Amino acid sequence: MTPDRPVILAAADPSGEDALACLDRYFRELMQLFAEGFNPGDQAYAGAGKASPPHLACVLARAGDDLAGCGFLQWQEGDEAAEIKRMWVAPAFRGRGISRAILAHLEAEAVARGFATVRLDTNRALRAAQALFLRSGYQEIPRYNDNPYADHWYANRLR
Repeated sequence: MTPDRPVILAAADPSGEDALACLDRYFRELMQLFAEGFNPGDQAYAGAGKASPPHLACVLARAGDDLAGCGFLQWQEGDEAAEIKRMWVAPAFRGRGISRAILAHLEAEAVARGFATVRLDTNRALRAAQALFLRSGYQEIPRYNDNPYADHWYANRLR
């Protein structure tokens, strides 16, 4: 990896090789972080089994040929809010504002698709993610899904 290279964000095919490679790295990290472990299971790929394009959008962060991070936006017809899924930044690229840029990209994608609200869930072990969401205007909300790994649920009204 070359963390000193500029990082570029771009929309990507959510089922493409690079998106799946990024998810695999993310899942391996979760397996180490979560006290209860992590099993990606059938729903792991950003809900790809139940939402596929045009109901799933992806952004990849790259530094040259290196994958620096990813994030996904998912929605169903008739949803009132889009859902941010599987945001991740590679360890070598953390601390450079990439997660905030990915979040902003996904929020802009939600607005472009007509959503005024986004929501997400996260695990208690992901403290940096929780801090990012709170700094970015997200408010903790009641549970809205049955994700067995989620401990916190957030929503944000977009401008």
